[in-house]
Amino acid sequence: MNAEEYSLRGDNYFSERNFDKAIEDYSETIKFEPDNPFAYYKRGLSYINKKEIELAIADLEMAVKIDPHNKDFRGTLEELLSSERKGCLGFFSRFYRRLSKAGKIGAVAGLASMVIASFVSNPLNVVFFAPMGLLFGAGIGTLIGILIRKSSRAGRLGGIIGAAITFIFFVTIGIITGQNNLVVALICSFIGGILGIFIGSIVGFILKRTSKR
Repeated sequence: MNAEEYSLRGDNYFSERNFDKAIEDYSETIKFEPDNPFAYYKRGLSYINKKEIELAIADLEMAVKIDPHNKDFRGTLEELLSSERKGCLGFFSRFYRRLSKAGKIGAVAGLASMVIASFVSNPLNVVFFAPMGLLFGAGIGTLIGILIRKSSRAGRLGGIIGAAITFIFFVTIGIITGQNNLVVALICSFIGGILGIFIGSIVGFILKRTSKR
């Protein structure tokens, strides 16, 4: 197949709302014609429909760069950027998308725990503590994720288990006692994750040496 055939098939997939397949065909078109602005534009629209905004922005910016006089390209990009800049929700949306997988897990865990803890103690606190939980959780999750990626398989498993158990333990104690200190829970989960990585790595090393005998 050539660039035109991939592009036409991509258009068909797009009209059928099969955006994953459309993206694949537009990507093939770009391989044949890397300076084709319409391929970037159409792939960007597909990413918008999949809510993958960062990728959509990158493609639309490329389309505008190749053909800066196209009003459709520029208008779509400006509208998308404008919607992304609106309010605090836009900030947190962009922040969340840029996180690693571990950071996203940490962010969701931190946000959820603070929402639950706030409603148990004082529902009015949720406005303040929910964003704090999101940010702290993202930071701790990202750090643990970096350590996990650099460790062995046993170390990774130990790190995940250690962080999860420690976090759940301290959040549960906080809810029971009424002292909902997320900062303490997250810091302790980070320490638990590090200890889990080390313990898991040591156990994995011992098991590996034992199996070789």
